[in-house]
Amino acid sequence: MAENNFSDFLNKKAYQISYAVFRVAAVSRKISYMEALERESFSFLAAAVKGDYPAVDEAGFGIEYLLRLGGDIGIVNPANSRIIIAELQSFKSAIAESNKSAIPESIDLDSVFSKLPVSAGAANENGKDSSSCSRATGLGNGSDRQMDNVGSNENGNGNGNGNGNGNGNGGNIIKVAMRQSAILERIRQNGNCRMKEIQEALPETSERTILYDLQNLLEQGLVERIGSGGPATFYKAKS
Repeated sequence: MAENNFSDFLNKKAYQISYAVFRVAAVSRKISYMEALERESFSFLAAAVKGDYPAVDEAGFGIEYLLRLGGDIGIVNPANSRIIIAELQSFKSAIAESNKSAIPESIDLDSVFSKLPVSAGAANENGKDSSSCSRATGLGNGSDRQMDNVGSNENGNGNGNGNGNGNGNGGNIIKVAMRQSAILERIRQNGNCRMKEIQEALPETSERTILYDLQNLLEQGLVERIGSGGPATFYKAKS
């Protein structure tokens, strides 16, 4: 369910980016430039819907560099170019976080392998006590129990981390991406946005979480902080 929600979120975001690119292309005075931008936008949206994220990344780079070129030669408004590029980078970050959380689920392999039958105290062909051999090889009863415990821990960690981080983090990533997108949208709407105004937009989110999200947006270069701290500080979207 979390994975489906995340895919829906990415598809919606890809659609918004493609729509914005088409609007920019439509006012271009260069037909060849407009066609190139529209072509990359089609590829970007189609790849996102298919879940082909390497192709999404490739098309995203194409859009980004075409926009930078358009801004440099004066056929694309630089502010529009920066906004779309920022959204592309945010989109790529969401995909990267999703890939990091895609940890394969742990499989219980303990039951696959049979245990070697070792009798405690039995002598081997060299006259040595098998218990010493067991200690040397790790196949004795004590070692078997220890290995079983290790296997149990591995299963516990594997299932916990695999299912918890895999499924749980998928849902968390969606929430983080949506929350940060909402914060960025609020800042853009207000122009100069104070912490209090962001909290009003997200009443169920703690101040600590919002500060974490703002720091993440600052590190991505999507927003800038004005002021030295406290109530006088406000946030502004980079344009």
